Amino acid sequence: MPEVTAASLDARQQKLAANAQLALERGQFDYVLGVTAEILAAAPGCVAVRRLQRRAQLQSIRPGHLRKALAGAAVLLVRRGRTDPGRMLARAEQLLARAPTSVPALRLLADAAARLNLPETAAFAFAAIRELEPGNFGNLLALGEAWLAAGRPAEALRVADFMLAAKPVDAGALRLQRQASVAQTLAEGGWEAVASTRDKPRR
Repeated sequence: MPEVTAASLDARQQKLAANAQLALERGQFDYVLGVTAEILAAAPGCVAVRRLQRRAQLQSIRPGHLRKALAGAAVLLVRRGRTDPGRMLARAEQLLARAPTSVPALRLLADAAARLNLPETAAFAFAAIRELEPGNFGNLLALGEAWLAAGRPAEALRVADFMLAAKPVDAGALRLQRQASVAQTLAEGGWEAVASTRDKPRR
């Protein structure tokens, strides 16, 4: 199941996404949610559309209904198993439609995305958790690892630097920093330089 850009969607889906963007600006959240759900059903790896959907979800929250929705989401997560990743993804989307600030639902989305080989979607979910729990180091580490899996070492390095600014000797953050630095060097074509340095005789 590949991740796709908005430009990779078919013409009809691109038109729907453009209409949804306009609708969001006009506060027509129900339309946005309907259209984005339709697109994501066919292209669950389109992070641009998923971001659009989340903006509509967050802007359409009704404070009086949020507590009930969160409670219902928690119960649903406990009652239902986490086996098939496709079903996990569908359940996460169902939960987030009811309670977009549910951290367990976002974790379920991240878990499902990782199992479906959608690392940018997983990073999207971990980034959403970061907005809700900025000091959660376990989530920050998972976010950095997701960026690495997505081939985005610069993003992973930024996460590691953020963690190390708060905890300079955090083992997980140091490991992430090393992995991201190596991946970034390789991505920039630095492997030859690294190899040639290793091959030089020591004096």
